[in-house]
Amino acid sequence: MKRKAIIGGVVALAFFIGIGAGAASKSAPDPTKTAAYRSLVSKSSGTEASLRSQLAQAQATITADTKTIGNLPAEQAQVKAELAKVAAIKSAAHAQVEAELAKVAAIKSAAAAHASVVNAEYNRIENNTLSGDGVYLAGTDMRPGTYRTKGTSGCYYQVSSDPNGNNIIANGNPDGSAFVSVQRGQYLTLERCDDWILQR
Repeated sequence: MKRKAIIGGVVALAFFIGIGAGAASKSAPDPTKTAAYRSLVSKSSGTEASLRSQLAQAQATITADTKTIGNLPAEQAQVKAELAKVAAIKSAAHAQVEAELAKVAAIKSAAAAHASVVNAEYNRIENNTLSGDGVYLAGTDMRPGTYRTKGTSGCYYQVSSDPNGNNIIANGNPDGSAFVSVQRGQYLTLERCDDWILQR
C-alpha cells in the first residue's frame, strides 16, 4: 500500500514537471526567431555597410589629398616659372614702349628744331634781310633785287650763275656801305658781312 502511494506521487510529480516545462517552453520562445530580432539584424547590417562605404570614401579622399599635397611643390614651381615669364614679357614690352617713346621724342625734337630753322628762314625772307654767311639762290632762298649792307671789315660778296662760284658775275670787299643786285636764278655768296637788306 505504501509502495503504491510513492509511485503515485512520483507520477504526479512527473506530470507537473512536464506541464511546467511545456509552459516554460511556451513563455520563452527563441529570440533569434522573432521579427524584432530579424529587423534589428537587418538594420545593423545596413548601418555596417553604410559605415564601411563612408570609411572607403574617406580613405579615398585622404589618398587623393595626399597626392595633391605631394604635387603642390611642383605646381608652385610651375606657377612661379609662369609668373617669371609674364614679368619678363611685361619688362620687355615696357622697355620697347620706352624705346619707341624715346624715338618719338627725338623725332618731335628734330621736327621742332627744323621748324624753328624754317621759321627763322621764312622770317628772314619776309623781312627782306640776309643774315650770316652762306650761298643764297635768288627766287628760292631770297627775293631777287638790290640789297644794301653797312659793310664790315673783311666782308666779301659774290654773285655767280652757279652755286660753286665758277662763273662770277660780280664781287667785292666793302669796308663800308655797299649795294649788290641779284637776279632770279643767280647765286649770292656772303662771307663775314653785316646784314644785307632788300632795297627794291
